[in-house]
Amino acid sequence: MKKNPSRPACPVTPPDKVRYGLRFHILPGPLAQKRAREVAGFCRRHKIGSVHLFFNSEEWNRGHVTAAELRQLLGMYRKIIPIFRKAGLGVSLTAWSTTLH
Repeated sequence: MKKNPSRPACPVTPPDKVRYGLRFHILPGPLAQKRAREVAGFCRRHKIGSVHLFFNSEEWNRGHVTAAELRQLLGMYRKIIPIFRKAGLGVSLTAWSTTLH
């Protein structure tokens, strides 16, 4: 496997091994940071190198999010994304559906 010097090695995943990413949805609220710490710990224990956070997914999808809901989500992500990064995990954020077709 050729190394990419512009992309740092994942501290969780051993070199030349398969990389896993956990797809997960965390709801805003008083337990969001606790849940993020639990998920980060799970990923570290099981050698999962990244977390793919979803919002407005599955049964929580009631259509496009409102401006107020978006502010609440962004506030939560500002608090929980650093938890994942501090654990050495990659993080991505994905809206469940952008067109709701």
